[in-house]
Amino acid sequence: MRKDIPNQKEFSTQSTDYSYDEILSQSYKLVLNTDYYQLSDGLWVDRSEDDAYMKQVVEEALEVGWWVSSVLPRAARSNSISGSVGYTSQLMEYLIEQVNDSAIVKAQQDEPRPTSLPASPSRPAKRRSSLPLI
Repeated sequence: MRKDIPNQKEFSTQSTDYSYDEILSQSYKLVLNTDYYQLSDGLWVDRSEDDAYMKQVVEEALEVGWWVSSVLPRAARSNSISGSVGYTSQLMEYLIEQVNDSAIVKAQQDEPRPTSLPASPSRPAKRRSSLPLI
């Protein structure tokens, strides 16, 4: 589906309803955006479309329980407001630490002046980096 949206291909979705208790009884896997990349022949390759690779990433990911807080508005001014999920500052600190300690970020920090924006006619690339912007 992720590839279909930018390509304007039609796709179907299914709506599933869960109770609050069902959601809280689940455990979840925490996959970082840096986990999608793998070093291959000196280049960082996005492997997010590789089902076997992603299955392994999810299996090895940190398992987390239910989130700390779900915020539901008492009187929403709009029907589009249904609530939100809150996370602890400890989880956010953990995420930042894990991303900063990842091999791809360390490589990006070590590379002198990596190009993080794509070239355009008005701003041609002076050199290209093998690293994606994380």
